[in-house]
Amino acid sequence: FIWARIMAVDPSCQSDLYSNGGYRYFARILEAQDDAHHPGFPNSSEHKAMCAFVLSAICRDFQHGQNACWREKVFHSCFERLTEGDFLLRQWCALCIGQMWDGNDDIKIFGVDSGTQDKFITMLQDDSPEVRAAVLYALGTFMGASGSADTAKKGGGGTGSMSQLEERIHFRMEVAVVTGGTL
Repeated sequence: FIWARIMAVDPSCQSDLYSNGGYRYFARILEAQDDAHHPGFPNSSEHKAMCAFVLSAICRDFQHGQNACWREKVFHSCFERLTEGDFLLRQWCALCIGQMWDGNDDIKIFGVDSGTQDKFITMLQDDSPEVRAAVLYALGTFMGASGSADTAKKGGGGTGSMSQLEERIHFRMEVAVVTGGTL
């Protein structure tokens, strides 16, 4: 809770959490499959949502943070949490994925191989408007929009170099994402 509050008002602390390895704590909590390992948390899903928030803040505009979260399998944990009942957890996991793959072709490739873009298109029907907005944001960064806080930093590059896909398949995937988001 304290780190979530700190990151909300001073995102420059991301380098502190990166350099001292503090991000690993948040990754472990988010990854935990059952509450038996963390019986002291009165609301486990809320705690995991705060961890996803902190991890997304570590990734924003910070490639070292993106790569550190990648190594800790944060993408995997967030993807698994996209079906949880708590809308805050779904929302922050979608936003964390959006920050992780912002400008990072390797993470986008993994996301495509995992079907993340398809999962997000399905989630555009979520009951929660916050989740729908978070998913649109993540799809926007997937398509090349900048997720940066710096307004001078422009996006671009589309979905990146999907070397594992034939060009025609890549194009169809991009059209499907845009069409699904628009509908």
